[in-house]
Amino acid sequence: MPKYPAQIDTTSDLPTVVDNFTPIRAVTINRLRDTILAIEAELGIKPRGLSSTVKARLDALETTVNSIDFIELNGDLGNTLSSPEVIGIRGNPVSSVEPIAGDVLIWSGTAWIPQPAADVSTFSGNGDLDGGPFIQTVIGIRGDSIADIAPLDGYVLVNAFGTWCPDYLYEDNVKPLIMTLTPTAGTLIEVGDTLVTPAFLASYTLPNITNLSITDDENNTPDSIPDVDKYSFSSVESFIFNNHNDSVTFTLSAIQGRIQKEATATVYWVQKMYWGANSPGETGAVFILTLSDSALTRTKVYTFTATATAGQSIYFACRANFGNIIFTVNGLQGGFTFINDYTLTNNFGIIENFSLYESEFTGLGEITVTTS
Repeated sequence: MPKYPAQIDTTSDLPTVVDNFTPIRAVTINRLRDTILAIEAELGIKPRGLSSTVKARLDALETTVNSIDFIELNGDLGNTLSSPEVIGIRGNPVSSVEPIAGDVLIWSGTAWIPQPAADVSTFSGNGDLDGGPFIQTVIGIRGDSIADIAPLDGYVLVNAFGTWCPDYLYEDNVKPLIMTLTPTAGTLIEVGDTLVTPAFLASYTLPNITNLSITDDENNTPDSIPDVDKYSFSSVESFIFNNHNDSVTFTLSAIQGRIQKEATATVYWVQKMYWGANSPGETGAVFILTLSDSALTRTKVYTFTATATAGQSIYFACRANFGNIIFTVNGLQGGFTFINDYTLTNNFGIIENFSLYESEFTGLGEITVTTS
């Protein structure tokens, strides 16, 4: 058996073999084999690691170990490595006197000494601090004053024009408030009709809003809205317009946190378009007003559905000022013929020329028509 790794094998343990003289015996081969196995077991797999040789690896480890700076207890540290103590602060010694409850560290000129707080020198306060020697009040942050407002649960300090104000951190400080304003009567009114103190519905993505008011581009004075009515309210004004596409824009204003937000809604005064089924050959403004269906619209682009039974034509009428109308029925253009323009007076006394069209075929059943 080899002595390695407990001892180093000698030439007696591993004798020299001489060609043509030393007999080849199993014991000689086995000694070499055992020695090789002992070396491999001692060194393990890949003993050189990431180095080029085992020696290079050992040299690198020795260099690393020699470069390690071991902790020494000096400067502000004392006692033992297993139980170190802070004996100084930035090179200034701390007294070994045992402190009692309420003591503070006072610099004596040579050391930090535990001492009752009542012995601290008087402090009058300046800059961001105010108060007596033992109870100071922070009245500013880096020169910006703090408003004297009693904080509530959830308040944070919000800087407003150089003053830190205790307030809620509103979502609007992170993302914009979204408001919507919707006229309950709709956004289209027939020309000549009067919109009396229009009512509105409003919505807000954030709840804590204040200073609500509504105004319009016809009147300069905003009307205040009580907070309790912020979701449903009315304007005190009334409006009437006599020309197609006349409009009034309403603006809702509110304060979220410290930021003013606005939402708008526009109401348009417009004419109707008319359609329906009747016997072929009908004409005139009075006939247009008798058609079964109508809708308010700002433009000539519209889609409607009509039903013509056997022997009936489909009629359509709109403002002559819309110009030529293109009809699309089931994806195909055409199918209607212009009859004539007629002077029509609507329900509110507004007079305007209307163009009348008739379908080229009767008995079409239910069809969907798009005008443009």
